[in-house]
Amino acid sequence: MLKEALALIKEILFPIFCVECGAEGEWWCRECLQKIKINYINGCPVCGVKTSRGEVCEKCRANSFLNGVVALFNYRENDPIAKLIKQFKYNFAGDLKNFWPKIIQKINNNFLPWDNFTIIPIPLHARRQRERGFNQAEVLAQVFADNLKTQGFSCVLNNKALGRTRYTLQQARLSKEERHRNLLNAFVWRGQIVPERVVLVDDVFTTGATMQEAAKVLKQAGVKEVWGLALARD
Repeated sequence: MLKEALALIKEILFPIFCVECGAEGEWWCRECLQKIKINYINGCPVCGVKTSRGEVCEKCRANSFLNGVVALFNYRENDPIAKLIKQFKYNFAGDLKNFWPKIIQKINNNFLPWDNFTIIPIPLHARRQRERGFNQAEVLAQVFADNLKTQGFSCVLNNKALGRTRYTLQQARLSKEERHRNLLNAFVWRGQIVPERVVLVDDVFTTGATMQEAAKVLKQAGVKEVWGLALARD
């Protein structure tokens, strides 16, 4: 009863509006949500050249710990998906975790070459997670894993195997070179059993610095194949 009362008070004091049409009541209203189509952003994680399923191109293989990366949307500043990601990460809109399944259920999993993979979210430092109240990558990884399982794919979600050793600056405020320096040696492998194949999950793929550094640690631990999966690619 208390939970329902608090939810009602929050709804009255802080109403939500559709990020596309402005209708009150939902983050992305049913009518607008029905219109969206997921056009997979498949590009080499280093140079961005389009590849068939997001695999790293031949020219960049020597410079990538990632085998490939796929995003569901382009990240454009005023697009609905960008607005939702910002609300989720920076405005403490934790209730958005109940919204993401509506997006992710639209994925055609047959497009993704990811059966028998371990799904690992990009970790937050404990201090950052306390500040935010949750790790957005963990929320998304759980939704992706649930969706894959309902489609008959075999996958395991592991939230503990990859850890963050340093409290780093927010990547969004840094240049490409600063992003790489900021994340140097920021991750550590803490798993017991090393999986053969991993999908790293994050909300946005920009320069790739975060996923590449995480993939480096996974490859050093003995993982043979590492892919990235993001909601959006900038």
